[in-house]
Amino acid sequence: PAAAAARPPAASLATPAPPAAMTSAASPAAVAPPGATMPPAMRHAVAEYFRRMDATQSAAKTWSDPNVLAQEVLTPAMRGDSGGFDKLVAASAAARDGVRAIAPPTPCAEHHRLTLALLDEAVVILGKLRDGVAAGDPSAVAAIATSGSALEGRARAVDLLAATLKTQYGVEATQ
Repeated sequence: PAAAAARPPAASLATPAPPAAMTSAASPAAVAPPGATMPPAMRHAVAEYFRRMDATQSAAKTWSDPNVLAQEVLTPAMRGDSGGFDKLVAASAAARDGVRAIAPPTPCAEHHRLTLALLDEAVVILGKLRDGVAAGDPSAVAAIATSGSALEGRARAVDLLAATLKTQYGVEATQ
């Protein structure tokens, strides 16, 4: 009995467990591609949401080079022809309305809300810019530039959120 008490417990004779760092690298979650641990139906819903968002916004984008667009819109506007601005405002409103018609899956609800807010604001800013240029009011145009810069910053944040969601759900980035 005294000899038995001197022996270490049987559990301590077992092979020690490997450090946590070694086990996590071999776990399925650590070697699985992004999104692989998400339910397939949710991965599909998130992928479909972004596919529809991209298609809707691409369909409303009527230009490829923003500098060319600016020249095509501003030059006639300086002569009193706001047709280019009208088309731009209409295209932005069409994008907003198309996005509004998309029902986001739960993980994308915040992205959707923020995108709609950006599109709403873009339509307002473009309308004000059109009106300021038509009125020949440089102070109105300068104020719009400040609003546009703030909008651009929020758009980058929404793009980052989209990238995070796509990575989290294993959605391929679109070109």
